[in-house]
Amino acid sequence: MSACSVAVVGVGLVGRQVVHQLLSPALSSLFKVVSLSNSKHTLHLSPGAPALDAETLLSLLPPSSAPLPETSAHPAASYAVAEPAELVKRLAADAKKSGSGGAGTKTHTILIDCTSDLKVTELYPTAIASGLSVVTPNKKGFSSSSQLFDKIVEAQSAPGAGLVYLEATVGAGLPIISTLRDLLKTGDEVTKIEGVFSGTMSYIFNEFSKPAATGPGPKFSEIVKVAKENGYTVRGDHF
Repeated sequence: MSACSVAVVGVGLVGRQVVHQLLSPALSSLFKVVSLSNSKHTLHLSPGAPALDAETLLSLLPPSSAPLPETSAHPAASYAVAEPAELVKRLAADAKKSGSGGAGTKTHTILIDCTSDLKVTELYPTAIASGLSVVTPNKKGFSSSSQLFDKIVEAQSAPGAGLVYLEATVGAGLPIISTLRDLLKTGDEVTKIEGVFSGTMSYIFNEFSKPAATGPGPKFSEIVKVAKENGYTVRGDHF
């Protein structure tokens, strides 16, 4: 089985960690990162390029504050202005081209959206219907408007449509959404859902409620500061 092609949009705190995980020894044979985007620049890698380690790959994407490079330090890399709509078109075209060599040769492509940008989520229906799978912690595609949500659901019914994984949008990746889906599909009726479904808030409340050995417990502001330093209060790279 060939490795899945992956494009990461929003290479901020979360996106960088995703790249490190995808290129870890346990997963590097399963995924091939072909594109990285921040708010200003998109890095494209040639499909046939040799695999790069995470730090080398990330170093090829200039920060948003830097100008768009005219040339690349790596022969397999090229740059473009960050345009998510154009990226989706390119990914869909490359995936289709990979399948032209015969049955079973098509490369599966995954769009990982680590932004919190509504404009990116508005591309989900097109991406999914084009055969791209979407993996995202971006909540806006599923909570901004019923029209967009309906389009995302409808796109999944298209022939050859991609898959959608949004478990990270709630409960810090706990299997809440998949569990609810299974319950509903098997005929159960959900009458009430109650809980704290923010990973950040769960951490803060758990730490704040711990009894102190002596004297008063930690200040709420101190716990928030630790959460921020540990990367629990995260924000995607915006477009």
